Amino acid sequence: RDSLSAFVSVDGEDWTEVELPPEQFAGAILLEAAGGPTGFIAIGTAIEENETDGGHLVWTSPNGFDWTRSELEIRLTEATSPYVVTAGDPYSVAVSGDSFLIAGQARRYLDTMAIIADHQPDFEWPEFAYMETETLDTGDVRLTIGGDQGNDFVTTFSSLGIDPEEFPVADMESDWFTVPIRSLLWTSPDGIEWIEQSAPNMAQHVGGSFPIDATEFGLYAHGWEAASGASQSWHSAAGFDWVEADIPGRPIVDWSGGLYTFDSGGGMWISADGISWEETGGPTASTADATGDVAKRSGQKHRNRKRLRLAARGRQEASPQYPA
Repeated sequence: RDSLSAFVSVDGEDWTEVELPPEQFAGAILLEAAGGPTGFIAIGTAIEENETDGGHLVWTSPNGFDWTRSELEIRLTEATSPYVVTAGDPYSVAVSGDSFLIAGQARRYLDTMAIIADHQPDFEWPEFAYMETETLDTGDVRLTIGGDQGNDFVTTFSSLGIDPEEFPVADMESDWFTVPIRSLLWTSPDGIEWIEQSAPNMAQHVGGSFPIDATEFGLYAHGWEAASGASQSWHSAAGFDWVEADIPGRPIVDWSGGLYTFDSGGGMWISADGISWEETGGPTASTADATGDVAKRSGQKHRNRKRLRLAARGRQEASPQYPA
């Protein structure tokens, strides 16, 4: 197995390599890591000796040297429709105040392999297969799984016993193999015992990854609305209650006296309160100078706060555990 290391620094310039304990990180595949006043957190999985998935694992540390491993249990309501599979994965982590946070998403996907095996076993899979759905006037959904020319498999949800409400393709502009069901959010005071929090205002709105920025003004979560693809952000003081927030970009980073971020065009925005934002420039030399000055001031303000970077020696493979 490839070994893993943590690199710890008190100033962000000089780094000390610490080999992570093999008994905690055997076969580990790390997906995301973050740090803050409470310590450090990483999420991922592990490949067991029999090459099976080791589940959703969490590692936490108060200092970057000593680590505790725990497992995150995801409770999901399974779909009643055949060929519709429910899965959930953690994507993002954050440390805020005296709490660790993990965010993710529950999704459903069509088990196309099982559909083909049961209904057209002689189907010739091409190198790149595709799936299309079309909502009919009757409310049923036509499903096309594309193969070699003249070998497309066409059926309907009703013929497969699939409830469109459990796989709501009509709510999306484009048809995906997966659809978001609800947001997932957990908090923990110690990084071992995890409590799932309700985030009803974010349910059905976050697609793909669910990044969180931890700042002195609280937490900012980012995603996009599933139907339109429009970006959306939310704010929470401690990870329990969330409200929609009008944010010009991401990530959101602390600086001396406020926050800064960049929009998709490279424009830099600053905020003194985390609510009102002012654009200060674009992707120019002056912006780069301003960014460096902000980073310098931020480093001076937090120079005693330890930083952590996780790295792997050798091969590192990481991917969500449900089909894309």
